[in-house]
Amino acid sequence: LQAVTVEDIAASVGISQRTFFNYFPTKDHAVMGVREPIIPEGVAERPPEGASTLRGVVELYMQLVASAMPPNSANFRVRLMQTHPDLGRLLKDTMHGCEHMVRDVVHGWAEQGLEPRLLGPGHDLDERISMLVLTAGAAHALTAQQALAIASGDSDERIAALPQITVAQ
Repeated sequence: LQAVTVEDIAASVGISQRTFFNYFPTKDHAVMGVREPIIPEGVAERPPEGASTLRGVVELYMQLVASAMPPNSANFRVRLMQTHPDLGRLLKDTMHGCEHMVRDVVHGWAEQGLEPRLLGPGHDLDERISMLVLTAGAAHALTAQQALAIASGDSDERIAALPQITVAQ
């Protein structure tokens, strides 16, 4: 992987390096199929309706992660990280960026009048939002782990015994 350059990648697909960098900030992003996360249109402008706040935050988190790291290439990324563990840092940084984006959106919802009690108990708004986002991240991590186990045919009893994720309405 170290021997391959952006110039090599761009030449192999018939594009300029400049075009390459319009789509991917680094070679590692291209190799791993990782892009900048995108907030779905209209989501930031209004709090979720009908569903619980937690469910809305989990869904937002999952949408952001899917926009940054398409689920159909998850198995490829896992295999690539087995041979190039240093690439795991990129995924960690991307997940961290998604978490910050979710936190910012939820702050926006709070500013628009999302009922404060829906953000959980406590006096400190930032702390309540952080706990909500961390809970959503944990739910996402568990569902992603289950999906990878199913896709890879992992028969490990620990994975099979994980509970089905449901978020109360």
